[in-house]
Amino acid sequence: MKVLKEKKRLSILVPDWNVHSNVLACTTLRQGLNDEDSFARFNVATHVGDDLQNVKKNRKKLLNALSLPSEPVWLKQTHSTHVINIDDIDDSSDVPQADAAFTTQKNRVCVILTADCLPIIVSDKTGKGVLAIHAGWRGLADGIIGLAIEKFKNALNIKASDCCVWLGPAISQKYFEVGNDVYLAFVNKYTKAKKAFISNGNDKFHCDLYQLARLELEAHNITEISGGEHCTYAQENEFYSYRRHTHQLQQVAHNNANIDLPNFLRADDTKIKSFTRDCGRQATLVWLSDNN
Repeated sequence: MKVLKEKKRLSILVPDWNVHSNVLACTTLRQGLNDEDSFARFNVATHVGDDLQNVKKNRKKLLNALSLPSEPVWLKQTHSTHVINIDDIDDSSDVPQADAAFTTQKNRVCVILTADCLPIIVSDKTGKGVLAIHAGWRGLADGIIGLAIEKFKNALNIKASDCCVWLGPAISQKYFEVGNDVYLAFVNKYTKAKKAFISNGNDKFHCDLYQLARLELEAHNITEISGGEHCTYAQENEFYSYRRHTHQLQQVAHNNANIDLPNFLRADDTKIKSFTRDCGRQATLVWLSDNN
């Protein structure tokens, strides 16, 4: 893992990919001011039940520590295939509803929130534009990668061979068990998707989001793909994981909270419900800098 520690004590994951020097990107990591509270470990999502003032403080810290050129254009993500150009968004606009966003302007920051779903970032090799995609299994099955790539290529008037892609941290195949409905959603679309699933029997499968993304990218003639080596479920110190935390909370409930887990998991029913309500807590950001 390539990690930079900023002077303001913010640790981030930096992509290792072959892009123009003016393309900047990172994923936030879990890090804590107070381990008694899970949200204090740098949650930047407003929709998961955290105190809004805590989130605002974390977002301000993110802005300052990374010296971001502008406030990121945060999205309301709904596992859709909606793609927007954030250059059409002004500061007075409501939070846009989309699951992919791109820009061709310098100093505009695209951001995706995840906590097991796959964040994907794309740039052309000359640094004229960047794209961020939120790819959960629903979005992947519905074709969000292809739709976003085509809009991005058309906006920049480039070819697929001009694109570089980084697959950010997501849940690995080992920990992502899905039902037959998910399996059929992909293999009915294209038979090659079978290689991304391992059967457990009883209509259960382990699903490889990274492999599904690569298959979709390659189907659109994109071959310069990096990343895909992390697991949000297994790497608990670095990443939020919706599925891991849900499993832990289920274990807490089963054992009446009398097991050796972090204090924030020994919560009342209200906090458990809010904690498991939505998935995105860490941010993957990409932007074009005018300093290079």
